[in-house]
Amino acid sequence: MTRFFFASDFHGSQMVWNKFLRAPEHLGVDTLICGGDITGKMIVPLIAQGNGAYTYFLYGRVERIKEDQLGVAESRISGSGYYPYRTTPEEVAELERNEPARTQLFVRLMKERVARWIEQATERLPERVAIYMMPGNDDAWAIDEVFARQGRVIFAEGKLVPIGDSFEMITFAGVNPTPWDSPREISEERLESMMERLFAQAANPSRLIANLHAPPYHSGLDMAPALDKNLRPITGILGVKRAPIGSKAVRNLIEKYQPLLGLHGHVHESPGKAKLGRTICVNPGSEYAEGVLRGFVIELDRAGVKDIRMVYK
Repeated sequence: MTRFFFASDFHGSQMVWNKFLRAPEHLGVDTLICGGDITGKMIVPLIAQGNGAYTYFLYGRVERIKEDQLGVAESRISGSGYYPYRTTPEEVAELERNEPARTQLFVRLMKERVARWIEQATERLPERVAIYMMPGNDDAWAIDEVFARQGRVIFAEGKLVPIGDSFEMITFAGVNPTPWDSPREISEERLESMMERLFAQAANPSRLIANLHAPPYHSGLDMAPALDKNLRPITGILGVKRAPIGSKAVRNLIEKYQPLLGLHGHVHESPGKAKLGRTICVNPGSEYAEGVLRGFVIELDRAGVKDIRMVYK
């Protein structure tokens, strides 16, 4: 029997990551699967003002703190998924002018946090617990090399790997095009071709877990705010309108191969469970900015899916 916990879209939140690492203890699982989009979206400079004072801008307001409050401020920023960075007014001005330097700093901070998360997994997880991770469409390609340098966390991207004693899992981070031009967007045609090669490796699709960051199109797991040409939400009398943004390639392949499970993320606003033929598909959604961990506890036995339930903490 295999009992695992699946969650996705942490976006750099240290608070969510800490909860994820405690899942084996609190939920009685033997496997952790992280479904992508693990890095944060923004640097938050902590700017020295002299005389031990610092300022930083977060959630629409300027915060003023003393040097002995830096640790608390950094924890708050990291918990929300951002990257605190101690700096000076002069360096901030230079980073504003120098986009390559700003990008280099952002990538360095992302890689450092991923490396720290891997170290924390190594230190905190019992040896009996397997942990699988992947990037998502928002994650820079540079983080892949961090995973390549270690072995405690299994970097599952683009691979077929065993799960438990009788199941397999394929993993793919790419998504169909979005308005945001994120790093791992691919045309639907290429997406289907690349994922098809992974599906074809499976010994038995009925015992296959398809860990695909993009949810299947029009499955109910891919509903997001509809946007106008200026990327602003379209509203009506009932509020913000919603539209499906998932992948048609993912839906085609799930309907064709009928894997046991589809594990998805990407669309934060559509937590839930859906069936496409025999395949049970899930998307836990994401509330990373609030420090909430959402996920599914899934129990597999020889017959297939024995139990599945959503949890959040």
